[in-house]
Amino acid sequence: MRAIFVARLNKEINDIAEDSRGWIWIAHREGVSYSDGSVWHQLDKNTTFSGAESARGVAVDSAGNVWVATNKGAFRYDGTTWSSFDSAKGNIPSNYLFDVAVDSSGAIWFGSLYAGAIRFDGKTSQSFTPKGITDIRTLAADRFGNVWAATDSGAIKFTKDQWIVYDTANSELSSNRIGSIAIGRDGSKWFGTKFNGIAQLIDDDSVATTTGSNSTVPLPRISIAVTSPTITISGVYGSGTVDIVDLRGRVIANHRIEAAGAAAIPLALAPGIYAARVQFGTHLLIQKILWQ
Repeated sequence: MRAIFVARLNKEINDIAEDSRGWIWIAHREGVSYSDGSVWHQLDKNTTFSGAESARGVAVDSAGNVWVATNKGAFRYDGTTWSSFDSAKGNIPSNYLFDVAVDSSGAIWFGSLYAGAIRFDGKTSQSFTPKGITDIRTLAADRFGNVWAATDSGAIKFTKDQWIVYDTANSELSSNRIGSIAIGRDGSKWFGTKFNGIAQLIDDDSVATTTGSNSTVPLPRISIAVTSPTITISGVYGSGTVDIVDLRGRVIANHRIEAAGAAAIPLALAPGIYAARVQFGTHLLIQKILWQ
């Protein structure tokens, strides 16, 4: 793979965003830079948001406004003028911001150090601190209007005024310490943990359904145990399927489960290594099994 470096902007790049024109916006220590595809332009922090240590996060809304998260509050650039939003003005509850995202309704979300996730409509804001989590440093918005947050206490999904926390106690996350989030084109969510690799949530909409403000819904914790000639699937919560896949990716056995609780499945397999792929609704677990 060949890497092409088109510009040397700064040694510390904090965030990258793309607007509807395909222009690239970069938040870094010295401010904000953008490229129109041919030339890089620098918007110096000393003339745009003086006093801030750096631009920590950047996002562009549907109107083309550029939003910047800093340690001195939030800033909006409309292509000509910069506007500031901070706690002193009563716009947002915390000035110490790490990231910014725009949801499908046009609301602006900030990840903050002291006020958790902040939802801002341009005039007023609302702060969310699920389970007392006040430190949120990374955000991502999906196409369904949800905003996802990475924390040291798990991943959080925000939907309007409701939230759900995914952690190692109620889901298959391998670590509660989440450092990054990416949303796939198919709607899948990818979480980069700080010590235990990558976790994927394919689609949670039919599993995680909130019924009130600031409420959590535990997700099923599916487990697989192998005791030849059967495998036992625990944590079953409805109808689903179990596929046994060989090392070439071929499905060599398929079973459907209808009952909740636990299910013992008899298998006739040659000794070897396989993958058990268990799916209930939109919850997926893949685990390597050794068959002897």
